[in-house]
Amino acid sequence: MPGPDFAKSFLNRHSDKISQRVSQNIKRNRAAVSPDVIKEYFTQLKISISDVPIDNIVNYDETNLADDPGRKKILTKRGTKYPERVMNHSKSAVSIMMACTAAGEMLPPYVVYKAQNLYDTWTKSGPNGSRYNRSPSGWFDSNIFEDWVTTIILPFFENKPGKKCMVGDNLSSHLSIDLIKKCQERDIHFIFLPANSTHLTQPLDVAFFRPMKIAWRNIILQWKKTDGRNQAAIPKGCFPKLLSKLMDSLSENGPANILSGFRKTGIHPFNPSEVLNKLPDWDNRHQENEAVDETVLDFLKEMRYGTGGIVEPKKKKKLLVQAGKSVLCSSDDSYIENNPEYLPTSVPKERNTSQTDKKITIGKGKGKGKKSKTDDKSQKNNPPENRDDQVIASSSYVNTPTIQPANSPDEVASCLYNNNPFEIMPVIFEEDLDGIELSETVPNNDEAGNRIQEKATKIEIISNKVLSNEELKKILSNKPVTSTEINGSSRPSYYKNDSDILKDLMDLE
Repeated sequence: MPGPDFAKSFLNRHSDKISQRVSQNIKRNRAAVSPDVIKEYFTQLKISISDVPIDNIVNYDETNLADDPGRKKILTKRGTKYPERVMNHSKSAVSIMMACTAAGEMLPPYVVYKAQNLYDTWTKSGPNGSRYNRSPSGWFDSNIFEDWVTTIILPFFENKPGKKCMVGDNLSSHLSIDLIKKCQERDIHFIFLPANSTHLTQPLDVAFFRPMKIAWRNIILQWKKTDGRNQAAIPKGCFPKLLSKLMDSLSENGPANILSGFRKTGIHPFNPSEVLNKLPDWDNRHQENEAVDETVLDFLKEMRYGTGGIVEPKKKKKLLVQAGKSVLCSSDDSYIENNPEYLPTSVPKERNTSQTDKKITIGKGKGKGKKSKTDDKSQKNNPPENRDDQVIASSSYVNTPTIQPANSPDEVASCLYNNNPFEIMPVIFEEDLDGIELSETVPNNDEAGNRIQEKATKIEIISNKVLSNEELKKILSNKPVTSTEINGSSRPSYYKNDSDILKDLMDLE
């Protein structure tokens, strides 16, 4: 295969056609802009700017002026490992909106500081007609953009007859319904550039911003050597004066750069080939790909670039590591596999300890028959009304009994002979007890206290009331139902609603 000597000789033989340049990195979505998109854009652009004077075509774009003066070449002793220059700088930047016409005229700049308030020293000694604003992020939003149009664009177009056009990117922060209506009333129309194509179709990006940034670095470099040598960053009170120097330096070559930007983007004079010539020849490239087998192309790519096998794994597991702790991992990832405590395990779902572990069986009652599958499904989808409202979570109270719905009459009966029945107090709903037979086997002793054959007590709930534990006890003992005394407080023998239950819980200690 050809070596470095052949490549060097090849460049020398064809130096009139090939040159070495430093490339500029662009994103894949920008490189994917197709000629079809550009052709469609120029088709619509021709209709939009027809019969529009060049003084009424304005291109606008937002940029920032950074605090870093950039790197410079210096003279130093040969062999110096780290050539350095003492210069304070920071990563701060100030947003600025620039606009220009197709005739080469620059509009006053619009500055946005990153601050909550605006001070008078931040606006003094700046360029003539410039305006200043602020935002928490330091960027343009819809309100600031509307203010820029109102204070800069509308006064500029006020005395210009005919149709007006504003060419810019289609950022959502630059649009609002009120702004569009305000511009339509004054015959001002927006022309939006295709997405991811501003490096080809934006006049300010193509030929104006680069020389402007170079001039800005030279200005702040001189300032940091003199007045700003002890400043960590550019104070906002000094920014208007530095901006005024920048606009003065651009007054000489600025109009020529603006005209060059409109020409290279094909807006004025109208020439779509200016942009299309910068795109790869997709048609011929597609035919060449079809002429060569794909396996040959893959083989050539592998020979030239190879592959490192560095790809993102599709599956990953969360490690159970405490905050602030680290994990040691070897090159073969065997540490994680040998330490399974870092890997998550399937945790069984916790059971509700408030529910009884006792198997519950409900016999067929007098008033109810066997439920069908359809009724069961409908009951799941449509639970009884206000049932959730009758269940009160009492975990926020100390030493307060837990209230929960009774799942069955058997569960109710299991609480009747508990030593402390109020530790687990079921709430009984009338739709669950109406017409259901409640059976419970109770111990039976003779007069001497000896255990004899047990007997079953059968209770038939014939009332539609919601019964409490005390009331059920009195029914079992054939005692009259009266109000009961609990911890010195009197309460009714049954609950009518959830507020009564909550009141008794709050009375209990």
